[in-house]
Amino acid sequence: MEYDVDRFVYVSSDSVYGNLTGLVYETDIPQPVSLSSRLKLRVEDKLLASKSSQFHPIILRIANCYGYSPRMRFDLLPNTILRDAVLKKKVTIESENSCRAYIHVDDAARAILCSAQTHVNLVSGQVFNIGVSGQGINILSVINTVKQICGNFKVKVIKEQPDLLEYKLICKKAEKLLNWMPTITMEDGLHDLYQHLNNIKDPYDDKYMNVKGSDIIVA
Repeated sequence: MEYDVDRFVYVSSDSVYGNLTGLVYETDIPQPVSLSSRLKLRVEDKLLASKSSQFHPIILRIANCYGYSPRMRFDLLPNTILRDAVLKKKVTIESENSCRAYIHVDDAARAILCSAQTHVNLVSGQVFNIGVSGQGINILSVINTVKQICGNFKVKVIKEQPDLLEYKLICKKAEKLLNWMPTITMEDGLHDLYQHLNNIKDPYDDKYMNVKGSDIIVA
């Protein structure tokens, strides 16, 4: 390639699966809905088409991330719920039933590292789902986990609506070829964030948000 990069790990998203239902494998044909997911799929296709003996693309379709990190984000649903529960004693959501796959940022980072270190013959031109295999966690479950950590708080549901995304990632391929598995549970990851929260100056600062302008939590 132009810059003599022989291995390229692209961090994509499980959102490329879009309208699929049930258990989803890497071999299933994506059906992206949003603009961002359609663009991610286009980048995937471009990279995979560029595979050669000198260029080895690797695609990671990563589940929804959460957890404490040096580049902290509070527009990630579990992080937002914990922040508002602790600092406002109130969480506002659109639905209790939206169900998603989640992965702690540390586990996602390890998957990237494993992709960079695994023998190139095993990963070149491959797509990997990165998440907890078969997992589906709804917002109500996240809220209950946060209550176990920091106590009770008010929950306001402003518009209960059906969840149109019903797929669950199957991540056995990453477990086998990358020798990677998630190690951090939702409870442990949010408890870690809870312990760090007091050390974060103004968790409502826009610098902690990629998506700005709303206090309502959506999936």
